[in-house]
Amino acid sequence: MPTEDSMFINPSVDLSVVFVALMILVGSGLLAGLIPAQLAIRVKPVDALRTE
Repeated sequence: MPTEDSMFINPSVDLSVVFVALMILVGSGLLAGLIPAQLAIRVKPVDALRTE
């Protein structure tokens, strides 16, 4: 009879779960990097270097 601790002895993860999690992490990483980069592209270098 399996006990409550038996699931920690031999853990396993389905490959499709790993693939979906990887795609979510890659997608969120790309968005987190591309959105600030697109905003930075719109700023003129002269305006970015100007000190007020």
